[in-house]
Amino acid sequence: MWGIAQRVDSKNRSFFDQLQLSKEKLTEKIGNNFLICKIEKNKDKYKRLVGECFIREESVSVFMVRNGYAFDWPRYSKGKFANAQEYAKKNKLGFWNMKFEYPWIWRAKVRENK
Repeated sequence: MWGIAQRVDSKNRSFFDQLQLSKEKLTEKIGNNFLICKIEKNKDKYKRLVGECFIREESVSVFMVRNGYAFDWPRYSKGKFANAQEYAKKNKLGFWNMKFEYPWIWRAKVRENK
């Protein structure tokens, strides 16, 4: 999904457990509902289609970020999900209740070590 990221490091959970938790929350939210996705006109730098998906006009991205199971990635979202993230952070929801490193920082470290 556009503008959000899902990755944390925690002493209590392994990386794959955290991804699984995020996946479970997303699957639970979608359930048997239909998604309507608004796809951006231009592909991203990796030539992927990106967009934002909705269930009955509710943004799935906002839901995931607001509940702490994804992060606003300002480089791509331009802060679109900042309020949702602040809510999750303030209320220690989802990953905000764990020790983590933002995905873009983790990826930068991985690239540096190659």
